[in-house]
Amino acid sequence: MQAKVETEKRLNRVLPEYQFSEVHAVVIHAPPEVVYAAIKQVDMRVSPIISGLLALRMLPHLVGRPELPDKPLSLKFEDFTRLGFILLTDVYPEEMILGLAGQFWKPTARLLRIAPDKFRGFNRRTVCKAAWNLRIEPDGVSRVRLTTTTRVYCPTTRVQILFACYWVVIRPFSGLIRRVMLRLIRRAAERQGIISG
Repeated sequence: MQAKVETEKRLNRVLPEYQFSEVHAVVIHAPPEVVYAAIKQVDMRVSPIISGLLALRMLPHLVGRPELPDKPLSLKFEDFTRLGFILLTDVYPEEMILGLAGQFWKPTARLLRIAPDKFRGFNRRTVCKAAWNLRIEPDGVSRVRLTTTTRVYCPTTRVQILFACYWVVIRPFSGLIRRVMLRLIRRAAERQGIISG
């Protein structure tokens, strides 16, 4: 119980206020250390669903460019920082938290680069902040519950309305990406657990 309270405190420390939230979870038959390693090692691009949805989201960024950018070779946890995410917390083997700031409802999202230690205090009236974690909680012998929580904070009523319209459209796909991601991590961790055992 104490560990769960501490991990909830971590998310509250980086984004205590929010208007939108979504939670997904999966039980994995592997120890926390193996699950943590799987999170870092799994390549999300092996999933056609994740690759396809992310490619659609990137289309507005390519409009007007004379040539297409090189396709990333992988999409592992560390690669998310290239996409504009900010690594806010990384506690082995318990939790990782990523942050994001921008006008998400716009085609290019207009993401901002913010230093991790400035994220909580950052407040601009036209910009949303989001926090997304992966939390590993022991759930028996060599078994964990892996939970991902997404929170979004909108500083004004106008921004909240704009984001809500965007969220209605994107939420099913965002949730699908997270569910597929959790399944990929579970498969990798349980396979590694079998090999190690």
